[in-house]
Amino acid sequence: MIRETWYVLYGGTSTDGRGSPEFVCRTTNGFEAFRWFNKQISNPYSIGYVDIISDTGIKRATSVKDFDSVLTSVALRMREEMQKRYAGLKSGTCRACSGEGEIGGQFCGGVYEKCPDCNGTGVQHERD
Repeated sequence: MIRETWYVLYGGTSTDGRGSPEFVCRTTNGFEAFRWFNKQISNPYSIGYVDIISDTGIKRATSVKDFDSVLTSVALRMREEMQKRYAGLKSGTCRACSGEGEIGGQFCGGVYEKCPDCNGTGVQHERD
């Protein structure tokens, strides 16, 4: 099962490259982490990096290539997980709400509620 991916950001600068980076923050927002990382590596004296913690372990990104390869593998695993989870399902428009996701309004003067059959998605899933 895929859990949230955490990005632990470390930053700092060192003219000789031997410094010790300090913890900056942690986030589950990959875009935010990548934006921060790009800013770090644009500084030639940066010793910052990102530890990417996912269900398969911890990977350290010290270059854009590292960061990109880890994100790609996480995305592929998530896709495989979703394909396994929904294998054998047929999707179609919910018959109860005609794909609107809500019912009511006809007799209640514009009062709508979430469709109980599709849980407000407008799509019904059926097993083969």
